Amino acid sequence: PWLMFPSRDSSDKMTAISYGQMVQASHRFAHIVRPRREGLEYEAVAVLLNTDTVLYVATVLGLLRAGFIVSSQALFVSA
Repeated sequence: PWLMFPSRDSSDKMTAISYGQMVQASHRFAHIVRPRREGLEYEAVAVLLNTDTVLYVATVLGLLRAGFIVSSQALFVSA
């Protein structure tokens, strides 16, 4: 598995996300942001996301797969 985390249904069970599922998610995102890879190659984009790790990685991988140069911006929120 690519990632394992506690199940929503039961704290003593684990849920897994496979490498294949992560690849599919990044492909879907790449096709949403740049269908048929139209437009300029290697445009720079900045990413500022406040989300969970799985969605963040799928988004960044999708942007890379779509041909973008990704600059990930860190956001630190203190309590």
